[in-house]
Amino acid sequence: MVEDEPLVALEIVASLKRTGAQPMGPVGTPEQALVTIEREVVDAALLDANLRGRRVDAIAAALTMRGVPFLLVTGYGRASLPEAFGKVPLLSKPFTARGSSRYP
Repeated sequence: MVEDEPLVALEIVASLKRTGAQPMGPVGTPEQALVTIEREVVDAALLDANLRGRRVDAIAAALTMRGVPFLLVTGYGRASLPEAFGKVPLLSKPFTARGSSRYP
């Protein structure tokens, strides 16, 4: 799970654990994410589309190259997504454990 906002990250991790998932992370920087992808077995990922103003294209590319399915998470809508990954499933912030509360 790649998320740069600590409170959001903790909420997501707690929600995932309640479903029985065993989340890794959170990691909050592109560098940490790339190291984690390189060193760990990752089954799936939630990737914040913007990490403190930094693009996540390299992270999305690394996940794609390893065949790891992922959702992009954003509060800014599809236009904010990395261009090459505009068709990746999107989870819109803010959201609840049941799903997005911002966009239908």
